[in-house]
Amino acid sequence: MKKLSANKSGCTIGWLIVLCLLSSFTSAQQMATAQDDKARGIQLYNQGDAAGATVALKAATKRNKNDLEAWYYLASAFESQIKLKDARKAHEKAAKLGESLLSAQFTLPNPEFDIALRNIRPLLERAAVSAERYLALSEKPAQKKVDEWRGRRELLRDFFSLAQETMDNIYPAKDVTTKAVILFKPEPPYTEEARKNGITGRVELRVLLAADGKVRAVAVIKGLRYGLTGTAISAARRIRFTPARKDGNPVSIWIMLQYDYSIY
Repeated sequence: MKKLSANKSGCTIGWLIVLCLLSSFTSAQQMATAQDDKARGIQLYNQGDAAGATVALKAATKRNKNDLEAWYYLASAFESQIKLKDARKAHEKAAKLGESLLSAQFTLPNPEFDIALRNIRPLLERAAVSAERYLALSEKPAQKKVDEWRGRRELLRDFFSLAQETMDNIYPAKDVTTKAVILFKPEPPYTEEARKNGITGRVELRVLLAADGKVRAVAVIKGLRYGLTGTAISAARRIRFTPARKDGNPVSIWIMLQYDYSIY
């Protein structure tokens, strides 16, 4: 009986392995098909066949819901057909995927971060355009939504612009000869909405203090609701500083900023 039980156990494990292999093969097939659908959809869109492009790109996004490029072209195809509600939803998806893709890179140290940023540059550009188009296609959006989407658009634009430039002179703060000197660091205001809802905590930002003396990029590592993340970003963008130096030359550095919000 023990031998039979062992055989049954072996068979069960064997079937599990087979099922896992079949699942992996099926997933790989679906991804390949999604890529084919996307390529065909983009080709049709570029040829002026928006309707045909829509069919192919809808199939691509159904098989791979995280394909930013497919969502971007699907939104563009919808716009060409004056299907503005569908276009807005697709642009929303593309922009948010771009933001998630960018955020996923922030845990990488230099120079891995720089390389990853260059690799995703075309996607950041499309995501930034989608963020802009989402706002343009929204009917009378509330100010809160306008602020949210402008912030998303600026974030994507910042890092798209950064990715197209040379990043060889960006250093971790610990590697510079002379540290950057913060001359003016404004405190972010507490929003009335956050106060009413009793929101407290900390916003953490990753900020690029560029060699030209400007804040060139602000990325959210940890945010808070009810407009507090937005006020922190606005404050960070107004920082004035003397650039860091390495061997006598001004250089750009990444720094971490924290803004604490509490109700007194």
